[in-house]
Amino acid sequence: MLVSPAKRTLETKSVLESELGDLDFEIDESLYEGIPRALIDAICRQPKEFKSILLVGHNPGISAVASYFSGDNFIILSPGMMAIIYFNLEDWKMLSANSGTLMEILH
Repeated sequence: MLVSPAKRTLETKSVLESELGDLDFEIDESLYEGIPRALIDAICRQPKEFKSILLVGHNPGISAVASYFSGDNFIILSPGMMAIIYFNLEDWKMLSANSGTLMEILH
């Protein structure tokens, strides 16, 4: 799990851990501003051995990144929402625009 150091995202991380159990996480300072390019770069830096990544961030960047990866221009994630995007990739470095498929948005 990649987490912004912002107070609200750390609270969200705690809620997720209470529901899902202890998760490996990294607090990434580059996510604080929510700049889409920084979010994308943080995901691309992850080891290819990771089969899934949970990114906990805030808007407008998190919605922009979900839209960028899925090719859907209208994804707007409110606080507490989650977009599940599937990628058929061998390495996170291969991520690009429209490289994912939006599977579900959880409220």
